[in-house]
Amino acid sequence: MPLRSQPPSWSPDGKRIAYASEGHINIVDAAAGVPVRLTRADGYGDLGPSPRWSPDGTRLAFASVVGGNNIEVFIVNADGSGLTNVTRNAAWDGPPSWSPDGRRLVFSSSRDNTPTTGNHGVFVMDVREATSGAEHR
Repeated sequence: MPLRSQPPSWSPDGKRIAYASEGHINIVDAAAGVPVRLTRADGYGDLGPSPRWSPDGTRLAFASVVGGNNIEVFIVNADGSGLTNVTRNAAWDGPPSWSPDGRRLVFSSSRDNTPTTGNHGVFVMDVREATSGAEHR
């Protein structure tokens, strides 16, 4: 199983492993060891897609490059369906992490990276409102 430099993530039930390799998000059955390509996700430098399982094991959240120079946060169902860009912002967003109840994502963002602040902010997003782009600091 080629893991390259992207950290793998165990599913909550311990039966599957998600990882990024060569620009793709893959899932492998931990017992069988046969990887299945879930989706394409381009990492950027040290950030990388780093897929993370939702607490119920039905979805993955990850960061990916969009348009060559922007990083966004995405959610995809564990079967590869329902790929959704949940941040849709010109800033660099990610990598994401799920709340314990699976209702929210937390991620860092460069949208606060102005000449006066020079840093990233931490944002929390309600996953149910992901299609509206609602986020809170």
